[in-house]
Amino acid sequence: MENDEKVKGRVCNDGLDVKEEEENRKMEEFFALIRGFQEARNRRKVEILEERERKKAKKTIRVDRGQSSSWVPSFVWEDFTAEIEFGKPPLIFPQPCNRKNDEEDGNGINLKLAL
Repeated sequence: MENDEKVKGRVCNDGLDVKEEEENRKMEEFFALIRGFQEARNRRKVEILEERERKKAKKTIRVDRGQSSSWVPSFVWEDFTAEIEFGKPPLIFPQPCNRKNDEEDGNGINLKLAL
């Protein structure tokens, strides 16, 4: 009788052990999935941070290059005192503004119309 009980206990224990092992395997698989998601999330965070740092570094390099090679114009009084020399005189001369004198110098005929 004792042997029968031991055998039945083993069978029952083996059945529980199989269920427990199955549950343990499922839990380990679940936690492995969670760890995988966490690792992927952490890798992505690191990638984003590195990308931001690279962009900041590029901006500082551009700014540094621009400041070192940029030329700031400055004007001195001598720049404006020199006379400007033209190569040729202008081809078109403006009309004289002495129209009143031209009218007076005319034939002496008054061409103005008045009402």
